[in-house]
Amino acid sequence: MDHYNGVEDRYWRDMQAEMTAGTMRGAPRQGMAMRPGMAPDVPQDMEDVLVLIQFALRQKSSLRHYFAYLLTACPTLEDVELILMIRNEMMRNLDLFVQLYIELAGVYPPEVVSTPYEQPASYCEGLRNTHLRMQEQVALFRDIQFQMYKRRHINTMTKIITDLARHIGILNYLHAKAGCTV
Repeated sequence: MDHYNGVEDRYWRDMQAEMTAGTMRGAPRQGMAMRPGMAPDVPQDMEDVLVLIQFALRQKSSLRHYFAYLLTACPTLEDVELILMIRNEMMRNLDLFVQLYIELAGVYPPEVVSTPYEQPASYCEGLRNTHLRMQEQVALFRDIQFQMYKRRHINTMTKIITDLARHIGILNYLHAKAGCTV
């Protein structure tokens, strides 16, 4: 049984026409400007994405310090396990960002310079700081995802963003469980 309505039919017809004509967003276009020092198939409009990915790599690396502190300040074993799980997933996502950068730029990302770290005054403040930084990352990662052309890159960013949303939920749980105030 066909469940498409008129709008969906039009969408599929338009998409098929774009595929046939070679005008889909991800298709190479004639005369695209290339960034010097990049692989020959990297369009200049990817420069913004590469800068955002570099910024994301800097942010994620500075979160390592927060997680190291949180692990030493955790009041329960459950908290330790949840913080470890978040940290490990974030490190895997950091590797995905590096891989994404390499695929887009054709080179390794520049070395990440660590930002200064101020140790939180308490476990609750550490949770709050980590939570706020992750919320900022959602917007940054969304901006990166909006610039992606290839399905595999969009899927990578979707995985990273959904992991981040899950991490924010876990931090909310830990914040409430610890009796932290806003």
